Amino acid sequence: MATAGWCAVTPRQIEIPRPKRPSQTERLQAAAEVAAIAGAAGALSEVLAQAATRVAPLLEADWVSVRLYDHTTQRLVLHSSAGPRAPRATHDLAPGQGLSGTTLSTGKPVLTNHLSAFADEWPELRDLTQRPGLAVPLRVGMRVIGTLAAVGRPSARYSDNDVAVLDLVGRVLSAGVSRIEALEAARRRAERLETLHETAAALAQESDPHAALQLIGARARCLLSAERAVVRLWQSDAQRLVVAAVDGETGEPPLERIRSGEGAAGQAFATGKPVLVDDYPTWPQALSSDLWAGRRSVLAVPLRLRDEPLGVLTVAATRIGAFTDEDAQLMTLFAQQAATAFAQARALAEQRRAAEYAERLAVLHALALEVVQQSDEHQVLHHTVEAASQLLGGEVARLWLLEATTDELVLRAAYGSELLPLATRYPRAARPLIERALRTREVIAVDDYPGHPSTIPELLAGGVASIILAPLVADKQAQGVLIVNALTPRTWTADDRQMLQLLARHAADALLSARRLAAERRTARLEAALRAARGVAASVGSPLEAAAGRVELLLRLSTLGERERAIAEEARAGLRAAVEALRRLHDAGHERA
Repeated sequence: MATAGWCAVTPRQIEIPRPKRPSQTERLQAAAEVAAIAGAAGALSEVLAQAATRVAPLLEADWVSVRLYDHTTQRLVLHSSAGPRAPRATHDLAPGQGLSGTTLSTGKPVLTNHLSAFADEWPELRDLTQRPGLAVPLRVGMRVIGTLAAVGRPSARYSDNDVAVLDLVGRVLSAGVSRIEALEAARRRAERLETLHETAAALAQESDPHAALQLIGARARCLLSAERAVVRLWQSDAQRLVVAAVDGETGEPPLERIRSGEGAAGQAFATGKPVLVDDYPTWPQALSSDLWAGRRSVLAVPLRLRDEPLGVLTVAATRIGAFTDEDAQLMTLFAQQAATAFAQARALAEQRRAAEYAERLAVLHALALEVVQQSDEHQVLHHTVEAASQLLGGEVARLWLLEATTDELVLRAAYGSELLPLATRYPRAARPLIERALRTREVIAVDDYPGHPSTIPELLAGGVASIILAPLVADKQAQGVLIVNALTPRTWTADDRQMLQLLARHAADALLSARRLAAERRTARLEAALRAARGVAASVGSPLEAAAGRVELLLRLSTLGERERAIAEEARAGLRAAVEALRRLHDAGHERA
C-alpha cells in the first residue's frame, strides 16, 4: 500500500537490502548540512548545487536533479544536477511530464521502482525498467516552486525512508530557497528604489518637456527590464491619447491615437488605476491594431498630476507574465514622480516660450513700425522682406504680388542669398504653395521642403531646406504672398506662423496705404493740370488753346512711348505757335481799331 502523503505510481516492490547504505544518522547529518548551506543564504545556484551533491550519496543515486518552476515559460527548468550519470544536455519539463512534472502537478512525493513510465524525463538513460526513482516537491507556503528528484542505481529499490529523507532535504532546501528569494527580492527592491530616486532626481533637472518624456520612457523600460515603453499624452481637443515618446525595441510602431477606455492604456487612463495583462494577444480587450511582433505582457499606469489626467505610461515585454503586482506598484510610484517632473518641465518651457514670444513681439513691433512708416511702395516691400528674414532667421525672403489683370505672380522684392533664382514673373497656378496660401488665406509651413510633393526645381537647386509663407491680405483682398526660405532644416513653430502672419498683415496695410497716398498725389497733380488748362482756355477762349492744353495734360499724365511723346511735343509746339500767332493777330486788330 502507498504511504499517505505521497503518490505511488506503480505497485510497491519488495525491498531488497543493500549493504553499506548511509545510516539514518548520516542522512540527518547530510540534511543538516544542506540546511546550514541554505541558511547561509549564499548564491542560489551554489545552494542548489550543494544540495544535489549531498543527496546523491544519501540515496546512492546515479542522478539527482533540482528543478524550479518558471512562471514565464510555465515549465520546470533544471537548475542543478549531481551524480555519476548526470547528463550534459538538459531539457525543461511541462507540468505532468516525467516524474518531476507529476510531482509538480500533484504537489506530493512520487515513488516508483520502474522508471520506464517516465522515460521522457531521462531520455539518455537506457535501463529505466531496472531503475527506481522518486521526487518530492519544493514548497514555499502552499506554493510549489520546484522539485527535487533522484534516480537510483539499477536493481536498487527506494522505500518510505528514502522518501522521508528526500522530503526532509526538500523542506530545508525550500526554506533556504525562500530565504534567498526573499533576500534577492529585498535587494532588487532596494536597487529599484535607489534607481527610482536617481531617476526622479534626473527628471527634476530636465527643463525640456520632450526630453523629459523620452527620459520617462527610457527609465521605465529599464526599471522593469521591458522591451518597449510608450508614453501617451491626452489631447482634449481630439479626445484621444496620442503617442508622445517611444523607447526600446523598434519594429511595428505603436497605435498613434486611442480613445479613453480602449486597450490597456485607454483603460488605465479611464480608471486612473494600473492595468496588468499577462498575455495581451489573448486578452479580450486587446486592440489588434496595437500589437507588435512578440508582444505578450503589458503594464499600463496613468500619468496624473493630482486630479489632472495627463496621459499613460505603458511598458511591454515578449514574455508571458513578465510583470507582477509589485512591478505595478513600483511603476505607479514612478509615474507619479514622472508626471510631476513632466508638468514642471512643461511649465518651465511655457515660461521660456512666453518670454521668447514677448521678445519676438517687441522685435516685430519695431520692424513693423519701419514698414508702416514708409510712404513709398518700393520701400514698403523692401523693408518687409528684410524684416521677415530677420524675424524668422531665414536666409532668404521673397515678396510676390498678384497682378490682377493677368492673374500672374510678380516678384517685387527679394532679400538674402543670391544662389536662388530671381525669376520675376510666374503664372499663379505654377506655384502650388503660393496658390494655396492665397486661396486659404492661411500661413503655409513646410519643414522638409525637399520631401514635399509641390517643390520647385530651382529652389531645390538653390538649397532650400524649409519654407514658410503668409498671404498679404488687405480690404479682404489677397494682394500677394511673403515667403521665407531656410537653407538649413527648420521646424516651424506656431509662434513662427503667427509672427509671419502679423508681419504680412502690417505689410499689406502699409502697401495699401502707400498705394492710396500715391493715388492721392496723382489726383492732386491731375487737378492742378486741369486747373491750368481751364485757365488758359478761359483767358484766350480759342479752340487751339484748348487743344494745346489737352496735349499738355497728355504729356504730364500719360506714359507714352518715345515716338508718341515726340509727336505730342511737336503738336504742342505747333499749337502754342498758332495760339501765339492768333494772339498777336488779335492784338494787331485792336491797335488798328
